[in-house]
Amino acid sequence: MKKVLLVTFTLIILILLLCSCNSSRAHINSISDLNGKNVTIENGSIQGDIISSEPSLNGVEVETSPTIQDAVAKLLLKKTDAVALDYQLALKIVEQYDGLKIIDDKLNDSEYGYAFKIGSPLVDKFNSVLSEMESSGKLEQIRQKWLNGDTSFDNTQDWDAPNGVLKCSVQSHFEPICYKSDDKIIGMDPEIVLNIAEKLGYKIEFVEDDFENLLASVVSGKTDMAASAITITEARRKYVDFTQGYFEESSVFIVIDYNADKISSGVGVKIKDAWNRSMIENNRWKDILKGLGVTLLMIFTSIPIGFVLIFLLFLLYYYANDKFRSIISGINKFFILMPLSTWLLICYYLIFPDRSVSSYFIGIFALSVQFLTGYFGTVAGAFEAINPEQFEAVITMGYSKTKALFKIFLPQMMPAIFAGMEINVIFQVRDTSIVGFIAIQDIQAVADGISSKVIDPFIPLAITAVSYISLAALTTFIVKLIGKAIAFHSKKSNTVIKEAE
Repeated sequence: MKKVLLVTFTLIILILLLCSCNSSRAHINSISDLNGKNVTIENGSIQGDIISSEPSLNGVEVETSPTIQDAVAKLLLKKTDAVALDYQLALKIVEQYDGLKIIDDKLNDSEYGYAFKIGSPLVDKFNSVLSEMESSGKLEQIRQKWLNGDTSFDNTQDWDAPNGVLKCSVQSHFEPICYKSDDKIIGMDPEIVLNIAEKLGYKIEFVEDDFENLLASVVSGKTDMAASAITITEARRKYVDFTQGYFEESSVFIVIDYNADKISSGVGVKIKDAWNRSMIENNRWKDILKGLGVTLLMIFTSIPIGFVLIFLLFLLYYYANDKFRSIISGINKFFILMPLSTWLLICYYLIFPDRSVSSYFIGIFALSVQFLTGYFGTVAGAFEAINPEQFEAVITMGYSKTKALFKIFLPQMMPAIFAGMEINVIFQVRDTSIVGFIAIQDIQAVADGISSKVIDPFIPLAITAVSYISLAALTTFIVKLIGKAIAFHSKKSNTVIKEAE
């Protein structure tokens, strides 16, 4: 336990040091000042194409971040020179954080639209209602309401839905267009979508995901539509159909404002402020607890299921001939070499393409197979290490192959298996953090979301680190208890073998 606390404390100190480190950056006041500078954009956004098509920005080096909030965090830490993003989001970020400013020059007026699978009849239906809302002034009323800071919004969906439920992919970090507050998806987009859904006789199930995955979910059929400040482009029209535009937007750059007044405060005050923003505001600590519960679910289901799969595969390996054993080993190595994120997305989009299959089930399945492939080599190796002469010994004793496995070989293998168990379990705890790729809100995804909302990585990162270290300590403690029981049975089997020899 002392080692765990020491490692945790060290990580927190390192994060503090990283957050306090600043590098020297030049002052930027106009687009022309960006030449030769680094600009960060969000994965999947159109800003990269806009920058590359603008002659005055030929010398800009573009970098990407998972979310626009991560990009802003880099800017605050002075690890990039500017962030390119949509104007409305830029306004909110500059309003929230002192020391940032928007460069006056705007780029590329464009429109947001709702995305559907190519050929979907819902496009015409949504367009019809959007036109009615535009003509009646309802659409403009909703736009101005959110742009002016009015966040009152009833998303109870207490109407009849004879046509069923539509799944709508959203990113929940884009205030005021689409974001999460008190565990509810709110914003301009959700209100417009729900107004349309009510008129068309649908209810909406919002599915949170990263921006770069929104259109992929629609194309694969996992969701019916996507709505989160998605700019209509010809490149995107190759993969999805868009409704008519419902909101005009421009791209801008935000940079450090070196002329802004800066109020210095002690480390204690900064940590307290960061804690309040990250945990207390909007009861975000509840989201952390929910995320922790999901992570516990992933860990304590995938590991036992993984052990069952390992045992079943080993039985197949044990009774197989040498050729078939080589095939099993080859397939296992193939899975070991495959990145976990790739395997997870294969499960999500290819093995279980049906939208009715729960993401939680898919996550548990993928992690269980991951544990199987990562640990099976140790089990097979323990079996192959058994002295061949012992096989003859158990036959002499009149043991069947099955009886020999359970009475003699498995107990002998256990010390070698147990030697690799602890590290494999720790790896499994770590690997559960990947499930956010398929929109599962585990502790890692929740912490990332909070970090994105408050543009402050310190508290979420520290909580994530402490959570995973604690979970690893808990699981290894359980493994050690199991190991003591294994050691007892192993001694008994060794006694039997010695008698046979």
